[in-house]
Amino acid sequence: MERLRRVLEGRRLLLAACLSYGILLLLDAPCLFAACLGVPCPGCGMRRALAAALSLNLGEAFRLHPMFWSLPVLALSVWKNGRLTGNANVNLLLHGVLALGFGAHYAAVLLQAL
Repeated sequence: MERLRRVLEGRRLLLAACLSYGILLLLDAPCLFAACLGVPCPGCGMRRALAAALSLNLGEAFRLHPMFWSLPVLALSVWKNGRLTGNANVNLLLHGVLALGFGAHYAAVLLQAL
């Protein structure tokens, strides 16, 4: 029963995050991280990249944020409580690749901001 409760909580959080992100997209809200700290956040450009991807302009989407493709993978990971596959080592590798991708992109963005 405890496991079911945790699964439902994770799915509610995912739904809330998706709805919140959708509302921010509709309102064209600025990035609060960038507004408060003066530097872009790791997700800056993701909104425009998703819009470009949905318009099938994948080159522009990669230019704006090369990790745009990872959002469905991350959502699936949350949905499945971090278990993308049946193998714990493969799950760890996939999450590591996502973390490295975001980290590398963010380092490049910060270097450009200097």
